Amino acid sequence: MNKHAVKAAKALIDLALKEDVGDGDITTDNIIPAEAIRKARMVAKADGVVAGLPVAEMVFKKLDPHMIWNVITPEGSKVKNGDVLVEFEGSYRALLTGERTALNFLQRLSGIATMSSIYADAVKDFQTVILDTRKDINHYYLNKLNCTGLPFSHIKDLGQKNEEAGKKLVEAMEKAFAADEFFAQLEATLKSQQEAFEKNIKTMSFWFK
Repeated sequence: MNKHAVKAAKALIDLALKEDVGDGDITTDNIIPAEAIRKARMVAKADGVVAGLPVAEMVFKKLDPHMIWNVITPEGSKVKNGDVLVEFEGSYRALLTGERTALNFLQRLSGIATMSSIYADAVKDFQTVILDTRKDINHYYLNKLNCTGLPFSHIKDLGQKNEEAGKKLVEAMEKAFAADEFFAQLEATLKSQQEAFEKNIKTMSFWFK
């Protein structure tokens, strides 16, 4: 994970634990001895692509900095139902308190990675590149990029709202390039591939509806 994704993950983890645990896990803290240590493992419950293990690790280590974390299946790997993803050992309280938050992150990011893999496989024989979008939950965008392997770049979105907007697309591109010397790509929403060819725009990435 790059430093931007780590920073975003920390913010999300703080919010998630505050929402789920609040001032403390009353049940766990009153039943489980503070010194109790246990081992645990995460197991895939469906075929897919695993993503979010570093975030899950951050959740548990926020609750127990001495947690031992042993990854069995590397981040980004394709997995089968029943595959062991990670084995870990630490405070029993931390395991019980953090498991829901950790699994929420792991399940969401693995779901995104799995669907991204399906789409990428579907277009692998064509001259097509699937790019990311910033239309997502705040702070999740950077972690989504991390789990899909997409580049971290500021992609300007020139969404076509109506027919007239499409006629001014080239003009909008020129203005965007002139105003921002850093952005690498432009993203436009076009109705069809034919429209793209008619406009003869070769420097853009396309999402086709």
